[in-house]
Amino acid sequence: MAGHSSEKRWLDVSAAVQNVANKTMVAVVESENIYQDLIELWAFAGGTDQLLADQLFLEVWQRRESDPVGDPGVFDTEANATEVGQVTDAKAAALAVHELFLALTNVAVTQEDRITTLRRMT
Repeated sequence: MAGHSSEKRWLDVSAAVQNVANKTMVAVVESENIYQDLIELWAFAGGTDQLLADQLFLEVWQRRESDPVGDPGVFDTEANATEVGQVTDAKAAALAVHELFLALTNVAVTQEDRITTLRRMT
C-alpha cells in the first residue's frame, strides 16, 4: 500500500486487508493442524521429548557410532542431546503458534514473548 494516504481508495485498502487476513487465516489454521499432529505424535512416541527425538531421528542415531575412536563399532541407542533440543524447540514453536490460535479464538492465554520462541525455528 505504497503511496500517499490521500491517494488511497476503498478498493485498494479492502483488497490489501482481505489479502493479509486470508494469509493470516491460512497460516494460523495450518499451524494449529501441525500442532495437533505433533501432540498426537508426541503421545504416540511415549510422551517425552527424548522418545519423540528417538522416533524422529531413528535413521540418524542408529547409524551413528557412539565413540568411533575409543570404542569403534558401538552404535548409539537413542537420539543425542542436540536432536532432543531440536525436538524441544519445534514443540515450543508449535505451542507458541497454538497459543496465538487460542488468543485469536478468544481463549485466554498467558502473556509471553512468543516471537522469540518462533524465531528459534526460522
